Amino acid sequence: MYDSYTRAQLSEAFDSVKDPTNWKCPIDSTFPESLPQETVRLLDAAIVFYAGSKPTFQYLNGKTRVTARGYYQSVGA
Repeated sequence: MYDSYTRAQLSEAFDSVKDPTNWKCPIDSTFPESLPQETVRLLDAAIVFYAGSKPTFQYLNGKTRVTARGYYQSVGA
């Protein structure tokens, strides 16, 4: 899943959705536009790689909302 992306790509994608105060917290991020499928695939891989949880993508009124359990809830740490 992640082998088609570099560590830098995964890191940059995760940085765009992680909680800015603590990267291990749940993810709840909204983009002002519908994201292209390649970006969705990259975000999916990045969240699984860093947080250990599978994200959900919702498309509402031209926006994209990304949610995931986060590292604490997924790994139990």
